[in-house]
Amino acid sequence: MDSSTDNMNDAMPDINNGIVDGDSEYNEAVDLVNNKNFYQSKQKADSAGNNYNRSLIRLHEVQNNFSSDIHGVHKDYINAVIKEVELKLKAVDLLKEAIDCFEVNSNYTGSNYGFEANDAMDQAVEYQNERNSIVEDNPKLFKWMWGFNLKTKCPKCKGIGSVVVDYKECDACGGTGYEDDLFDVGSHFKGVNSKAKAKFDLGSDQDIPCEICNGKGQV
Repeated sequence: MDSSTDNMNDAMPDINNGIVDGDSEYNEAVDLVNNKNFYQSKQKADSAGNNYNRSLIRLHEVQNNFSSDIHGVHKDYINAVIKEVELKLKAVDLLKEAIDCFEVNSNYTGSNYGFEANDAMDQAVEYQNERNSIVEDNPKLFKWMWGFNLKTKCPKCKGIGSVVVDYKECDACGGTGYEDDLFDVGSHFKGVNSKAKAKFDLGSDQDIPCEICNGKGQV
C-alpha cells in the first residue's frame, strides 16, 4: 500500500501544472480586462478557475488520504497550498464580477471588485510564499520539489504577475458625471450613475451628463 508521501509525489506534478496554468490564465485575463477586452477576459478567467478547481480537488484527495506516516511538515505544506488555491479561486470569481460590471459601464463598482480580486490574490501569494519557505527550511523533505519553482515576490505587483487597474476620476466633471450647465431632465436621461448627485425630479433642472466621460464620472 502506498504511503501518504508516495501519494503526494504522484499527485503533485498534475496539481502543480494546474496551479501554474491557472496563474498564467489569470494574468492573461487581467491584461485583457485592462485593455477592455472583456469577452476574452471572461473566457481566460473561466479557464483559470477550471485549472484551480482541478488542482483543489486533487489537493483535497491528497489531504483526505493522509495517514499516520505523514510528516507534519508535509501536512503544513499541503494545507498552505489548499489555502492558496482557494484564495486564487476567490480572486477569479471577483474578477469575473468586475468584468460583468465593466461590460455595462458600471466602472465604479467594477473597480471595487477589481480591488477585492487584487486583495484576494495578495493573500494567496502570502500562502504561496509560506509554502515556499517551508521548502526552503526543510530541503531534505522536499528534495523532489514536486515541480514547484521557488520565486521571489515582485515589489510592484506583489507576486501576482498582473494587477487590475482602476478607472481614474474624470477631470472635466470632477467625478460627478455631470457638467455645470442645466437641461430639461424630461428629454435627457443618459449618464446617471451612483456617484451623480442629481435628483430624479422631472419638475426641476438637472445637470448635463459630461461629454468627456459620457456621464460615468471615470475615464
